[in-house]
Amino acid sequence: MDARVLERGRQMENRRGQSATLAAAECCERMERKRSLLFALPLSFTLYRLSPTDLCIRKGLLNPAEDILPLDKAAGVALHRSPLERLFQLGSLYIATTDPAHPELRVRHIRHADAFESDFKTYMEAVSGRSDAERAVRNADP
Repeated sequence: MDARVLERGRQMENRRGQSATLAAAECCERMERKRSLLFALPLSFTLYRLSPTDLCIRKGLLNPAEDILPLDKAAGVALHRSPLERLFQLGSLYIATTDPAHPELRVRHIRHADAFESDFKTYMEAVSGRSDAERAVRNADP
């Protein structure tokens, strides 16, 4: 009986390890909550979800609204930090788009803004098929 229990435990550990690895490989999403500038508390009901194909902004509690920006419509991203944001380790991203309905989107007051920005740029380049090296070559040639 003990041998069966031990074998079952090993099988469960193997499954957990495999499923965690698969989940980490499949789920390449980054989620952040909008925070207040006062003590960086998540008092807002705004959630930002970045996936390899789109950026989803979900706002509201009783009447939730969701904006989805496909990353192929993103033109550029800039990171801004006010003195209060720096004090509480927050940041805001301003995203320029080619979408006429939303020419600029703001991802405001989030933690880990540097990582969010780098992931956004990586996903945006992967979707558009460009890389920094290709851009450098294009900009170097007159």
